[in-house]
Amino acid sequence: MKTKVFKKATFAVIVTMLLVSNAVHGQEQPSIVKHEIYPHWYYFEKEEGVPVLTVKDFVPICKAEFGLSESDELDVKDVTFLDELAIEKSADSRTRCIKYQQYYNGYEVESSVIVTFDMSDTITVVTGNLVGNLNIDTSEPISQEAALNVALGAVTGTFIWQDSILMDGYCMDEDGNFDSICYNRFLPKGELCLARKFGDGFTPNNIRFVWRFLINTTTAEYRVLVNAKNGEIYDVAEVTKDGQYAKGNVQTLHDGYITNEMETFKCSLCLRWKLQNSHGNKTVLNGRKVKSRTNEWTDSSEAPATTAHWIIGQLADFYRIKYLNYTISEDTYINAGIPDYENAQYVGSNNTIEIGEMDNHWLSTIDIIGHELAHRLVDLSANLEYYGESGALNESFADIFGTLAERFIRTNHGRNWNWTLGEDAVTLRSMSNPLLYSDPDHYQGQYWVDPQSGGDYGGVHTNSGVQNKWFYNLSQTIGPDKAGLVAYYMLHLYLTPTSNYHDALFASVFAAENLFGRCSDERSKVISAWQSVGVSSANIPFCASNEQGAERFSVDEIDNMLIYMEVYPNPASGVVYIEFSDELDEGVIEIYNSTGIKVDEILVRNKMVSIGTNHLPNGLYLINAVANGRSVNNAKVLINN
Repeated sequence: MKTKVFKKATFAVIVTMLLVSNAVHGQEQPSIVKHEIYPHWYYFEKEEGVPVLTVKDFVPICKAEFGLSESDELDVKDVTFLDELAIEKSADSRTRCIKYQQYYNGYEVESSVIVTFDMSDTITVVTGNLVGNLNIDTSEPISQEAALNVALGAVTGTFIWQDSILMDGYCMDEDGNFDSICYNRFLPKGELCLARKFGDGFTPNNIRFVWRFLINTTTAEYRVLVNAKNGEIYDVAEVTKDGQYAKGNVQTLHDGYITNEMETFKCSLCLRWKLQNSHGNKTVLNGRKVKSRTNEWTDSSEAPATTAHWIIGQLADFYRIKYLNYTISEDTYINAGIPDYENAQYVGSNNTIEIGEMDNHWLSTIDIIGHELAHRLVDLSANLEYYGESGALNESFADIFGTLAERFIRTNHGRNWNWTLGEDAVTLRSMSNPLLYSDPDHYQGQYWVDPQSGGDYGGVHTNSGVQNKWFYNLSQTIGPDKAGLVAYYMLHLYLTPTSNYHDALFASVFAAENLFGRCSDERSKVISAWQSVGVSSANIPFCASNEQGAERFSVDEIDNMLIYMEVYPNPASGVVYIEFSDELDEGVIEIYNSTGIKVDEILVRNKMVSIGTNHLPNGLYLINAVANGRSVNNAKVLINN
């Protein structure tokens, strides 16, 4: 698969915070200690006589500091390289972000993720959550079948796979053949893991060995935890995101008549076009397929579905052009025009968006559908838990990218956009003035909901107003494009599943430094915007850089600094081929194993190179392409010799 990504920025490290060391075998060693105010963040700086903390040494030191035992493992979940894009340049330093997932006796510890940032293999910043001192029996779990029977009994409603009309709409092809692979997407799948109830503290006493299921009814999605030892229900939580509500021509509900924009599909022997595009999106109307002999979509009774299908195609362009993300909208199913269903929601386990009506208005609007699709963006990046402050951030990021999508699409069509959510149907929230709809515009201020109250998953739809207002204020000073890049970097690099508002403050500052420079005006504006909504920045150090003339790039220049890279076959056996859209100046291919250690380096003189893999142990590797000393693209490949 071809990828197109940012040439990511070098991380500007705050080195004015903490250094703690302890004596091990008579020698000073680096140690990991929580920040006094923000307990998810840790800092290190260089001190004479104390060895630096390297990537190689991180895991054993981290396990010791967090109380992890021999039963615990930290496995690399993701590796991202940041080069010198839009930041003060340093010829001998490159920054890498490594995400580690905790496992206990081989089982994932849900949401237990820690992230390191290293410069030239020296770790400078760490963030995230781990659970130490676990002592849990994971032997002889009950069977998945037995656990599933218990889980199904804990959920009320009609299971989605039992709705034959809906399943036919999603999974029946033009010839009347039922796609069993499509159908299997909707069946509940169990996974053994260690997990806690949403909202409970990250402590050993709250962790259980469980079967985890995501179960979908026709109206909601549930995360069900079944104790894997005794077969009892441990937790049932609704995790449905939201829950409060050839190119053809289309007459949309709110954007007029659009020509030659809506991509549809017709097979070679078919007589009619259907709502399906090359991104794998399929749209149905209340579970029923919508078809046209002419590729002209003007029937008002079908407008909720045809409008939604046009919007999902526009959203694909939005993410591709603004954030170089080709995959966010892929294979998303949409069921629009559901009568008597006052809701719009994203169901993550089967990547489906369901759209109903409210006050006799169909909810097929750009910002609402953009909001729902943005929940997938969150799931694929920070994966913020849908409860409490992390859930409020989840909702807010969905509002942010739903609004940015409306701005992009409406501007391209010469139409006005605004800072409210859902106004084409029913106005739900305002980002510029959250108080208008009883949402807080100040951290723990008026209308703030106690995250432990339990209502609305700890106030996720209400408390989102604080970050919404922050983003609006930031956009007024640096512009929505730059503000959107900050939000995108926050999600992809710095936030973890249990992040809260103060973590978002730190993440945004680091993102601004990455993008615009350590002492940039944009960084200052990010901090000021948080101060304006009551999130304290007292512990963020002032910029003290004396460096002048640091090279920086505009947003347009960032968008243009791209290169395609294709890696195939994947998985690879014996040989892997790497093909580029352009020749690399002074090109080098670096290969890193799953622990972040570089295992090979190959000079590149042509647009395509083949690399033998027989010398590499089987496993997951990161292939990093470098030109003129800068990372220009990377991709993962599975070696299976």
